[in-house]
Amino acid sequence: MKKTHTDPKTGWLVSIEPKKKAPGGTNLTTVSITNPKTGETHTSLRSADALPLNIAEWIKDIARYQEYAERAEIERAAFLHNIYPELATGADLPNGPLPTIKLNFAQTFAHWEISLPEKNVINRQRGKINQAGWAIWYLFDADEKGEYLDYYSAHRMTDDGHVRVYENGESESLDAIAGMRPCSSDPEENAQMKKEQHEEDNRIEAMLEAKGFGIGGDEPTSVQIQRYQRLQKPKK
Repeated sequence: MKKTHTDPKTGWLVSIEPKKKAPGGTNLTTVSITNPKTGETHTSLRSADALPLNIAEWIKDIARYQEYAERAEIERAAFLHNIYPELATGADLPNGPLPTIKLNFAQTFAHWEISLPEKNVINRQRGKINQAGWAIWYLFDADEKGEYLDYYSAHRMTDDGHVRVYENGESESLDAIAGMRPCSSDPEENAQMKKEQHEEDNRIEAMLEAKGFGIGGDEPTSVQIQRYQRLQKPKK
């Protein structure tokens, strides 16, 4: 049953509602807080056995995150306006060829100030970007939907990404080497899962090599090590 009360320190409305058990039998609870002045609401899914939330600290964390997000958006816009000045004057897309693709790519990696080299876009020339800990392989091609950019991105702090971006604005995820795999408490089933994931990752690696997205030795060392570790045959 849902329970509601007002937090005495902040005046925010607090709602606590039991949820279905998580896999493994853990009881879960949804905690929501609402600012009575603005209606702003935030929700957290927690273990029912966890210590009560400090609502005042939660609100401070929310404010800090919002401040960070606002700064990040300002920095992102500044980067995009720097590489594509026409956006600062009201244009929706950059000038030149494949504007939707260029903007999509730059928006994705704006935090690291990474964009496609204009000459490569003009010439539809494949390339690789090694910057800010990233290794990003890319190529241009076309199919029945039109021109597209394929890129494979790798960084030690995140899962690999393999994306196709079309000039019409569509995008789709392509196969990428997994950073995690499913597990089982049953030893035999778990060993089989390891084997299947290893085979799948090596299939993808062969596809990347054929596509020109294989490790070349000039990538950040962390990316090279990560690729090597993820492709190692699992121990029994």
